[in-house]
Amino acid sequence: MIQLFSYIIIVGLALFNFSILSLGSAALCILLLFLGSREKSILNPYYIFFPAAFSPIIYVQTFSQNILIEIPLYVQFLIILGNTSFLVGLLMLSKQKKQAIKMNTLDPFWLILIIGLTPHIIGLLTVGIPILSDLHRDERSQYVIPVIGQLIIFLPVCILIAFKRKDIFLIGLSCLLNIVLSFFVGSKSLIFLTMFFIIYGILSQQKKTTFLSTGLVLIFLIIFTPFIFVFTAYSSNDLYIIYYWESQVDFGNSLIESLGNGVTLPYLYATTSWSNFTWAIESEMPYTLGARSFYSFSSVFQFDGYLAEPPIYSFPFNTHAYLTDYYLDFGPIGIIIFPFLMGMLLKHAYLLKCSSDDIFDKAIYIFLAYPALLLFFSNHYTEQSYPLVAFILLNIFKLFFRKPKYRV
Repeated sequence: MIQLFSYIIIVGLALFNFSILSLGSAALCILLLFLGSREKSILNPYYIFFPAAFSPIIYVQTFSQNILIEIPLYVQFLIILGNTSFLVGLLMLSKQKKQAIKMNTLDPFWLILIIGLTPHIIGLLTVGIPILSDLHRDERSQYVIPVIGQLIIFLPVCILIAFKRKDIFLIGLSCLLNIVLSFFVGSKSLIFLTMFFIIYGILSQQKKTTFLSTGLVLIFLIIFTPFIFVFTAYSSNDLYIIYYWESQVDFGNSLIESLGNGVTLPYLYATTSWSNFTWAIESEMPYTLGARSFYSFSSVFQFDGYLAEPPIYSFPFNTHAYLTDYYLDFGPIGIIIFPFLMGMLLKHAYLLKCSSDDIFDKAIYIFLAYPALLLFFSNHYTEQSYPLVAFILLNIFKLFFRKPKYRV
């Protein structure tokens, strides 16, 4: 029933905003929902990618003549092509009937907790609590020191171990530490990631998807996500600018507009990325040949200073579609290849997570799935280093804490 209702809403929105982009995106969304419904886990890659495929459907240029620019037909096809390429990447890998090696995992909770707390302890001793400072943005960059600071990714892994052990004390301790320290840093991304780990931990205790688990995820997406967007806008800008944004959006519905920035800001976050993507294409900037697509690699290995990366147009928010980096680097071919590879990587991590009891495999999937969930307005695979850092460090670390149990 819920799935049928979702189909009706998607088709209705696509017909309301009748265009090649909305109709093509609606077809992708319906396919993603259908494929996702066949998976046991509600946090499967098809549902995770859904927001990125859905956001073009609600892009209605007439809602804001000054902020949302008209998307040319050529760009509409590029958006559909990129999102379809991601889906094809997801479909390239399938479940294996047999697993070659069943692994016995060691979960050293206290060791991982100490490793994950170390960067926070150093940051608190040297910088203090960034969120309590008027200059917390500047201090936040000093809070996480180079090299050792990368170990911060181990702290949320404790949440998974605690839920796996079903230890109430460890669950409370790991969740509390992650939530408090995330707010201390003042990073909405870290707060969001922490909540993602907690939700995954809760869902891991259920053998199959239930109304409770579905409701929990919907509350997370529908309530908590807009709250983060509104909180970010109010903490980053003055009230005049915020109310100016509200005045520039006209939904043509008094009930929706009565909700004010509770609707306006999340809507602009979800749609301006495609407006900025259109501007980036029409600006006809020279291709940067990997400077953006491989920024996370260059950042981790400390040679990002040698790569020129011109700024990307962003108005009114610093959002941009995940396809932007790949197009600005390699043109249309980049929109085909990179989303395809991203889809394959995410699906591989998901299948490994499903077929393994290894807590590190599950953590790796979460670190890769979380940025995929945010692809509708940013690309943490290229902008941030934590997905790559988590992938490398957790794969190295798990080699020391697991051993073959038996072969099948």
